Amino acid sequence: IAAIDGVSDAVAIGLPDEEWGTSVVAIVATGLARDPLMEASRRVLNPHEFPRQWVLVDRIPMLENGKHDREALRTLGSTGS
Repeated sequence: IAAIDGVSDAVAIGLPDEEWGTSVVAIVATGLARDPLMEASRRVLNPHEFPRQWVLVDRIPMLENGKHDREALRTLGSTGS
């Protein structure tokens, strides 16, 4: 997803899901609208890789050491905002 034009960063995380056990959530830093992003993603991802939920943000939360802030990402993914 991060390789798609218009995407500056992307992270996939797994969150607990009652139906599936774990559900993949894509948190994407982009200015693209959801539909064009999903269409572009369908061209580069296999069906089993496609996230069940998408959260679009201006920037991915980072720690001071430059790594993705996994705790903040889980919060974003679970609230869907």
